[in-house]
Amino acid sequence: MSIRDMVRLVAACAVSLSAGWVGSLAPAEGTFTSWYVTIEKPVFTPPGWVFGPVWAILYILMGIAAFLVGPRGLGAGSVRIALVWLVVQLGRNALWPVVFFAWRRIDLALAVVILLWLAVVVTAYYFHRLWRPAGLLLVPYLL
Repeated sequence: MSIRDMVRLVAACAVSLSAGWVGSLAPAEGTFTSWYVTIEKPVFTPPGWVFGPVWAILYILMGIAAFLVGPRGLGAGSVRIALVWLVVQLGRNALWPVVFFAWRRIDLALAVVILLWLAVVVTAYYFHRLWRPAGLLLVPYLL
């Protein structure tokens, strides 16, 4: 891997991780201790410490997938479409914590999650068409 490729990989991962960072700014001070802990959650909700590492890994996988698709040629319409869908997906990723934690709108957060999941499916489809491993890197997100 060339230095240029390494820079592109780091940049793709940084862009992806930035959506998580933006979303992490949304919760108001005390949201987790005063509100989130009091709402009724499903029994399968993982412990809080799991979210940071898991989301970091998922964002990195999205960045790697974008890096793998990029060399297919930004001039190609199919690559641009795939990357636009990734941006839509990352935007919805950043929006969800705002809706859920800052606005405390569980109903709207569910709608955002449904639209987000659809964006992930479409992104994975386009990535898969361009290069199968790039599409498969988004499967853990869907799970």
